[in-house]
Amino acid sequence: MKIYEKIKMARHLRQLSRGEMAEKMGMSVDGYALLERGERRFDDEKIEKVAQILEMSLSELMSIDEQSTMCLLSENHTENVERGFLLIGSHFSHIYYDGAAVLATKNGELKLTVKHQAELLAQKDREIETLRELVRLKSATAE
Repeated sequence: MKIYEKIKMARHLRQLSRGEMAEKMGMSVDGYALLERGERRFDDEKIEKVAQILEMSLSELMSIDEQSTMCLLSENHTENVERGFLLIGSHFSHIYYDGAAVLATKNGELKLTVKHQAELLAQKDREIETLRELVRLKSATAE
């Protein structure tokens, strides 16, 4: 895998646009796009700058390949939400992990939902038993 492909993959993983990368690198979008497409060569200084922007060490950036599995976590303090990004091969998705208080609230809501579902199932079982009893009574009176 070429360095420009590794950088593009890492940029996607961090959910940065080419424009954002270009701005952080102090370049034009077109100039950065040439680098990322492999039409212009990344020099050592630019590669180090990219690694810094992507919050990766140079060795981590260089070790990315099609078979690599990466997990990068960052925290968004304004929303108190941790974001985890998982990349396997060339496919990636992002996963949101909520803070402990939000998880506790969601857990409570789910417990109430489960309790309600259990009550509905018990009610259904009682209704089925009542219907069976009615069928038995009707069968007994018909004989």
